[in-house]
Amino acid sequence: MTDIAARVAPHVLAKAEHMLSCSATRSPESIRARLAEIVDRYRPDELMVNGMIHDNAVRVRSFEIASGVLKEICTSESLL
Repeated sequence: MTDIAARVAPHVLAKAEHMLSCSATRSPESIRARLAEIVDRYRPDELMVNGMIHDNAVRVRSFEIASGVLKEICTSESLL
């Protein structure tokens, strides 16, 4: 699909874009960059990580990657 805006109502597209504005996906490097940006921008007291991944082993691996990345970010920015 090349033009999603032609198929999705503007208010639905706006909601989806808002929900994805605080997400981190793809490689560990892209996750690291995006989570660092989120932490720097919002300075949260905590982050809740979730994943709608059916395969349990893949979901666990995803959380392990996120955990490692967040530990690196927090250690490098003295946030622990």
